[in-house]
Amino acid sequence: GNHDGPMLNILGIAVESYFSNNPQIEINISEKWADVRRIGNVAILSTHGGAARHKVSLPTASLKLKSYLQDMWAAKSDELVGCKSRIVISGHFHRFWQQDMGNFEFYCLGGLPLGGDYPDALNLTSTPRQNCIILDENRVIETLHIYFN
Repeated sequence: GNHDGPMLNILGIAVESYFSNNPQIEINISEKWADVRRIGNVAILSTHGGAARHKVSLPTASLKLKSYLQDMWAAKSDELVGCKSRIVISGHFHRFWQQDMGNFEFYCLGGLPLGGDYPDALNLTSTPRQNCIILDENRVIETLHIYFN
């Protein structure tokens, strides 16, 4: 989602309903700013990275970001028992960015649109693309990028 707006919950419910007969697709509509879930032995912390209602945002400096996310992982340590790897999936910075942060990997996914009022006002520009992270039972094995003209 993007900035925790109520319209995105409605969109999520519509997508969930559309795919309800497909057991291979699971839709998770979270009410939380950041949520931890597990797929196989991979722990995934997902967040937009910024919130309109709470005026909170992920830090932009790598060391501050790493420390901030390590604290988030520590708060969820009971949910991580047996996980072989951990990844963070975020948006917010309006560009693709992947960084190995030691005991977890950080993925910032760009967006499909070329621009809009918010990214234009902050000069947040990136190449429009769809990102896909492929997992096996224990780790990320590939990332795919599908570009649009």
